[in-house]
Amino acid sequence: MKKIILLLLLLAGIQLSAQITINIKPSHTDFMKYDAVRLRVYLKNYSSMPITFGQNEKLRGELDFIIYHKGRKLLTRYSNKKTILSGIILKPGETRTLVINLANFYPLQQRGDYTVTATLKHPRFSKRYRSNETTFRVDDGTQYWTRTFGVPDYTGKRSFSEKIPTRTYSVKIFNNGVARIYFLVVEDDNKVYAVKRLGFDLGSEYRPELLVDATARFHAMLHVNPKVFIYYRYNFDGKLEKRQIYMRTTTKPLLVVHPTNGSVIVDGGRVAVKDVDYEEIKDLPFMDYIDGERPDTNAFGTFEDFRDEK
Repeated sequence: MKKIILLLLLLAGIQLSAQITINIKPSHTDFMKYDAVRLRVYLKNYSSMPITFGQNEKLRGELDFIIYHKGRKLLTRYSNKKTILSGIILKPGETRTLVINLANFYPLQQRGDYTVTATLKHPRFSKRYRSNETTFRVDDGTQYWTRTFGVPDYTGKRSFSEKIPTRTYSVKIFNNGVARIYFLVVEDDNKVYAVKRLGFDLGSEYRPELLVDATARFHAMLHVNPKVFIYYRYNFDGKLEKRQIYMRTTTKPLLVVHPTNGSVIVDGGRVAVKDVDYEEIKDLPFMDYIDGERPDTNAFGTFEDFRDEK
C-alpha cells in the first residue's frame, strides 16, 4: 500500500510539473473491422507561453502512439515516417482536441482488444510527454444480408471465355457501444474494397431495403425515423454515387426493380427539400461520418473540437 501511495504521489508531481499534458480517449469503445478508429487527443498548455506547432525544426511537434493488440503484440506503423503536428498554436491555458484516425497508421484489422498510449515531443520541452492508457475493441459485426455478384466489364476487354470475377456485398449490424449501426462491406476472397456506415438499426419495424441492380450497383433505403428515409447507391468498388433524403407522404419511399432492364428506382414518398423540411431533418444524423465519406483535412487526420457522435 505504501508503494502504491508513493507511486500516485510521484505521478501527481509529474502531472503538476508538466508544461503540457496529453490525454486520449477513443470516440467509441468498439469499432467495426476495417472502419476508421478515431481517437480524441486532448492537449493542454500549462506553460506561460504560447506553444506553436509548425514545419520549422524549432517548432516541429511529434505525436506517436504505442499500441498493443491483446496486451501482447506491439504494433508497427505502416511507415517509419514521423508524425508531425503543424498548423496549431496552443495559447497559455488553452486545451485543444485533435481527432486522429489510427487505422490510417496502424494495422487494426485483427479482432480483439487494443491498448494505446500517445507520446508528444516538442523542441521547446526537454522531455517527451506521455498520455494515459486507453483501450478499445475491434470486431466483425453480425451478418444481416449478403449478395455475391459478377463484376461488370465496362472496358470491353474481357473475353467471353474468361471467368467472371465475383465480389460480395454484405450488410452487417455492429454495436459500437452506443448504438447498433448498419455497415456495408464490399469484398472478394483477396481484398476488402470498402466499409461504409449506412445508418442506425431502429428495430424490427424499420428494417432497411437492400437491392443489387443489373449493373452490380448496391441500393439501400433506410429509415432515419418514421417520417424520414435515406437512400444510397454505391458501385462495386464501394464508391458512393448517390445519397438522397426522402420524406414519407401518403406513401413511403420504396425500392423497385424494373422488370425488363433490372434497374432500381425509388417509388413513393418525395425528396426532402432543405428549407421546407428543415424542422424534420435539422437534428437528424446526416453528418458525413454516417456514410463513411467524411474527408480528412490532411493525411494525418482532422484537428477540430470534437463533438460526440450520437
